[in-house]
Amino acid sequence: MSVILEGSVRLSGDNVRITAQLIQVENDFHFWSETWDRKFKDIFEVQDEISLLIADKLRENFGHFEIDEHLVKNKQRA
Repeated sequence: MSVILEGSVRLSGDNVRITAQLIQVENDFHFWSETWDRKFKDIFEVQDEISLLIADKLRENFGHFEIDEHLVKNKQRA
């Protein structure tokens, strides 16, 4: 099963709004989405919060998998 993570980041003054959604590719089904409104000064905390939540949602829906099996290896330059 293939899943796409789609999102956006919008800034207004010192505020940031981040949206993210997970979509199943085969049937274009949006099975999770969320929006975060935070102060920009806390952006690294928000990044950590969002990445952990997305990982949890993927595990809930697809189980645990070894990420090394799914990463594209870097090619060495000649």
